[in-house]
Amino acid sequence: LHTAYRRQRQMCIRDRYVSDPIEQKYRKLERSHKDGPLDRELKPTAKIRDELHRILNYSSVQQLSQYEKNLVWKFRYFLINNKKGLNKLLKSINFSDETERKEALKLIYKWVEIDIEDALELLGPNFKNISVRTYAVERLKKAHDNELELYLLQLVQALKYESLANNGSENSEFSIVELNGSSSTSSVLNTLSPLSQFLVERALVNDRLGSFLYWYLNVESKDKPNSIYKKILDYYLRHLTNRGLSKEIEFVDLIVKLCIKIKSSRESTPKKIEALRTILDTKFKSFSPVKLPLDPSIEVCGVITNESSVFKSSLSPLKITFKTTDGGKSVSYTHLRAHETRRH
Repeated sequence: LHTAYRRQRQMCIRDRYVSDPIEQKYRKLERSHKDGPLDRELKPTAKIRDELHRILNYSSVQQLSQYEKNLVWKFRYFLINNKKGLNKLLKSINFSDETERKEALKLIYKWVEIDIEDALELLGPNFKNISVRTYAVERLKKAHDNELELYLLQLVQALKYESLANNGSENSEFSIVELNGSSSTSSVLNTLSPLSQFLVERALVNDRLGSFLYWYLNVESKDKPNSIYKKILDYYLRHLTNRGLSKEIEFVDLIVKLCIKIKSSRESTPKKIEALRTILDTKFKSFSPVKLPLDPSIEVCGVITNESSVFKSSLSPLKITFKTTDGGKSVSYTHLRAHETRRH
């Protein structure tokens, strides 16, 4: 506790000059000069190196003090070969200041390549500059599909920070580049950010990624006709050639209708189970193979009726056991609500 208090006190002392107009003027002058040989050759002392090391090891949610920001700025060329340094530098920049912004953006592509985890941070709510976000997307383009799949849900969540406000700002509006090479900026409906464009392009050439992307976007755009997720989903579907995904969508729609039918029944649970099994026996006992949305590597081709049931609950969730195409292995699904499917 004593150590934490002492560190906090030191930070307060270091930041005390922020409210001092003279110090503020000094900071502006310090950052306004063009970089030269002295900046590039500047090396920190052993003590400063330790401070920089500590700063670089901060978590992504750790705020930098003004003192720490100035320290990172001052030794930016010394840090240029440290992949953890770029995000800290970008956190130290006042992007409303043209000089600082230009200097930072000039260094981005000179910096050693950052990790994908750090690229994800640059797509978060704290980085709105389009050049920074585009750089992060360029880094993601080098990721393998398997690696991208691990982060796909986070990337879809990051789309909410991609503004589509039609205000003419370089940070807020993007032009869709159609796959045929044409472009359109005639409407906000015809706009996509670099991240959106990247996700759609990768999904169109990888059916597994495409399946996950569709369902993530579908969930996020539910009952939100004007959301960015709905715009991206519509754009994706316009270019979709994956018949397998179309079958997935049709399959889920049928299961949703079945769930609604059973849930709306006023019969007792045993009667609902009987009705479910009758419908499954009639319409789902056998069908052409279709991939499961939660794991496209699994294909199902029918149901095991006597292993399917209805849980005793006001929502009447269903347990449906599917036959798979790998020789009789079954996968059980519980349909919790009319718009949810979860695998067990």
